[in-house]
Amino acid sequence: MLDEKGIISIKDLDERKKAVADRLVKKFVEKGIGLLYQSEEEDKYAFEGKSSVPCEERLNTCKAVCCKLPFALSHQDIDEGIVKWEFGRPYVIAHGEDGYCVHLDKTTYKCTIYENRPVPCRGFDCQNCKNWKIWKDQEGKQLHPDFEKSLRETVEMFYGKK
Repeated sequence: MLDEKGIISIKDLDERKKAVADRLVKKFVEKGIGLLYQSEEEDKYAFEGKSSVPCEERLNTCKAVCCKLPFALSHQDIDEGIVKWEFGRPYVIAHGEDGYCVHLDKTTYKCTIYENRPVPCRGFDCQNCKNWKIWKDQEGKQLHPDFEKSLRETVEMFYGKK
């Protein structure tokens, strides 16, 4: 609408949005809040790593607990502007008050941005994860009793104690 009325072009608006984002990033750095990006950038659309876990079969048991895990986004995710990040913790994937990723449909436990999801979502293997023991058994019938505790510790590491 602004473009149609001749107030500002799409190109100029995009440039101004980028300038504002750059100023915000600079303020975060100056305040010592810090920024998180994925350490190794990889084109998510060319990413070929896939989990061997049959997610669909396990959703009734796990309720998509992997969607509670915090992780840093890539420059590609940020530049696309599709994947939401935590306002107070750039650039960590955004989570709602319930702890779940904001892109998760809570009724179906399906990703609402599936085609644009970040690399960690594309390649996460809940069965063979080094950082979190999600399953007590290899068949995925029972969640590991220590998972919630390790998740809490990870969340505190990313955001501090609440």
